[in-house]
Amino acid sequence: GAFADCYEDHAKAAGHEVTAFSKGEELIAALRDKPAPHALLLDIVMPGMNGFDILTTIRKEQLAPSLKKLAKFKNISYVLGEHQLEDFRDRDMIIKAAGVALDSPFVAEAAKHGIPVKMDASLFAELAPEGVTIVGITGTRGKSPTTQLIYHVLSQATEEEILLGGNVRGVSNLALLDEVHDDSIAVLELDSRQLHGFGATKISSKIAVFTNILDDHLNYYGGDREKYFADKAQIFLHQGEGDTFVTTPEVFERAQVFL
Repeated sequence: GAFADCYEDHAKAAGHEVTAFSKGEELIAALRDKPAPHALLLDIVMPGMNGFDILTTIRKEQLAPSLKKLAKFKNISYVLGEHQLEDFRDRDMIIKAAGVALDSPFVAEAAKHGIPVKMDASLFAELAPEGVTIVGITGTRGKSPTTQLIYHVLSQATEEEILLGGNVRGVSNLALLDEVHDDSIAVLELDSRQLHGFGATKISSKIAVFTNILDDHLNYYGGDREKYFADKAQIFLHQGEGDTFVTTPEVFERAQVFL
């Protein structure tokens, strides 16, 4: 259609490699044979499979290898492609992803029934041995390169295995629990949504690095910059005696309301 052609032309003009499909089935078939693209643009109404059907199919096929490995555990049940309120009752724990909305009715349902809602990065910090040093890095800009720089310097300086996690692509924070030791150092890149989980658990990293604070990523907070900063502040808010907070004068001034 005209809109698809327009998006295709603009993406190509911006230097991106673009492949267009007229039917969802053709897209699914192509994804099975080619590396995953950096982005998919789907329409709700499409010939044959609609955008939601395509997304559900992709997710199911991506999960298939993991589900096959887990098939031996007969006490695990799966709900794919949707959430059901009854699944958020009578549970020991709910683990939510960082992108789940703050006003999610499913999280509210768990809270109503007194079920703890955890996030993977904060759960790692909560379950890691007491002697582990967690270096947490946050900020609106610069947290990714700062995280990688700190990780590289510590790896070279100590000649030991430094754990890298948090908001790092391809890393499972909970799987790091199999690698962590009493004297491990873990370097975690933490965005504001992950730090919301730290706040719920009332923990902070022993060494907190806060690069800067800008008016960005506010759509998650409904445009409320104070809520955004309050989640960021969890990286230092629950620190204890002997812990370290590294930041800029601007951030430190705004942090005074919490200190």
